[in-house]
Amino acid sequence: MADKELQTIEKIAIENNVATIYPTHFGPVTTTDLTKYIKDEPTLKRLSKIQADLLNEVGKGKTALLNKFLSDDYILNNSEGTQFSKTAFIEKYITNPDTKIETISAEDFRIVYADNTTAIITFIENIKLAGKEPKSVFATTTYVKVNDDWKLVFKQNVNQ
Repeated sequence: MADKELQTIEKIAIENNVATIYPTHFGPVTTTDLTKYIKDEPTLKRLSKIQADLLNEVGKGKTALLNKFLSDDYILNNSEGTQFSKTAFIEKYITNPDTKIETISAEDFRIVYADNTTAIITFIENIKLAGKEPKSVFATTTYVKVNDDWKLVFKQNVNQ
């Protein structure tokens, strides 16, 4: 239903030469950006599922999906601002955690840039470490398409 509503808004905006739309959430947005979002939405949904699967696996202490999607030069800034390589992140938070990840989730995905081989996405990541208050961080991820599959190659978290 939301897809149809966005297409209706896009059509009305184009037919009336509207340059900027002011939605109740995450605005303003140009009509051109709305058109691009609608065009790229299937990619967003696929990448959102990949990200959700990855976060679920991390929360369960599993590393197989991490090793599949994260490149060797993957760098992560955790919610405290410390940087980790893929191996160091898996070691610290999954294999031998000092602090267990109780829950991890993501919301408000936005495509910043996308073409046939690259996608950059922003979202809010909610992390709850054992014994600590839940924390939300603003995350940016970069995916590249390799052999018809999307691979997460970079992620950066910034405290809100």
